[in-house]
Amino acid sequence: MQSPAVNITAGTYRAWVSAEALGELLGTIGWNGFSVDSIRSGSSSLNKLYNREKQLSPQIHLYENRQMGDVPSFTSEGFLLPAEVSLIQEGQATNQLSSPRAAKEFATNINSDSGYPSALYLQGGDLLDSEVLQRIGTGLYIGRLWYTNISDPGSCRLTAMTRYDCFWVEEGVLVGPLSPVRMDSSIYQLLGEDLEAIGAHVHQIPETLSYGQRGWGSSSLPGVMTSLKITL
Repeated sequence: MQSPAVNITAGTYRAWVSAEALGELLGTIGWNGFSVDSIRSGSSSLNKLYNREKQLSPQIHLYENRQMGDVPSFTSEGFLLPAEVSLIQEGQATNQLSSPRAAKEFATNINSDSGYPSALYLQGGDLLDSEVLQRIGTGLYIGRLWYTNISDPGSCRLTAMTRYDCFWVEEGVLVGPLSPVRMDSSIYQLLGEDLEAIGAHVHQIPETLSYGQRGWGSSSLPGVMTSLKITL
């Protein structure tokens, strides 16, 4: 941390995206990506995935797992919910999240309180934490992302800023902290064609939002080795 900050130019870099940073990206997609009403109305950022126009890497197995996320197994109205809902299997969309109101409207089963995921679980891979820096070689170690948003819903492009806990790596060695930069990449690249490996360690990340009330739930995610497009 005492080393001079490293400035990089715009371009595409191999990057380790930590579980916390990946949680920021998936949480942003979760605003409307998995809900049945958003998908049926065409406003979901994952429309191309659900329409089979796009797919993610076969390594991706994503669930809403209420048991692992320590969230109630019932909705605020008292409807029972399944312990687990498969959202993506081998990179292909499987199920959608249906709140009681959406389930009534679209004649589906109730499997969510709000249609938004509250306990995402991404199955781990085989990349050990101790091997991450060597696997990066020369590139980015992204520990945190901030100000995450969807820059292009049609292609599910996500933009975010690096800030803390981000480093430049050369030949498997941390050289210094990364000066803040903006990333802008499609999820179909991040977790699709550019995905190299998934971390073996699945981290439980508690929900810490407090807009109007204390947030609850958690995500269970590994880090991923992929590529990031840096725009500035």
